[in-house]
Amino acid sequence: CQWAQKIENGELTDLLRDVIVMGVAPEFFDSIDACGNDFTVRPITNCGKGDPMQSMIMGNGGPTIRGLATVKSVGAK
Repeated sequence: CQWAQKIENGELTDLLRDVIVMGVAPEFFDSIDACGNDFTVRPITNCGKGDPMQSMIMGNGGPTIRGLATVKSVGAK
């Protein structure tokens, strides 16, 4: 995750960069109670597998979501 923002008492507070989201996937997905309409896909310039190497342009992304998880910031605020 590139960034996350804390929600405290219903207000957006600290902005965290380079975060790690820890938890059990089914429990996290069950906790999602809000999903934005801001779906974004970002390109990944190269994803390679195999021998001989086979590569292709990929992408990842999704909407802004709100759910319960343990979040650890490994970057600067």
